[in-house]
Amino acid sequence: MIARCCSWNGYSNAWIDLDLARKNVDLSQKQVMAAQEDERVMHLRFQVGKALALEDFLAAVRAFEARQNQLEAIYKYRMAEAQLVAASGNEF
Repeated sequence: MIARCCSWNGYSNAWIDLDLARKNVDLSQKQVMAAQEDERVMHLRFQVGKALALEDFLAAVRAFEARQNQLEAIYKYRMAEAQLVAASGNEF
């Protein structure tokens, strides 16, 4: 009976982890979109002489970092999926 309780708790935690990971993926997608738009606008400003090259470069760096964070969030989501499958007792 104790093993069943603990496995249910692990299964429940795996669902919670998966839900949080999904929300992080959604949030990271919004951050990527915002950073890409910021990069686009900053590049246009740079082209017309209203922004420094450094500002343009920093916008590109922020877009890169946002994409990197998105990839990390996707990785963590996939790990949470694997943990849920493992907690359910099924094999891959």
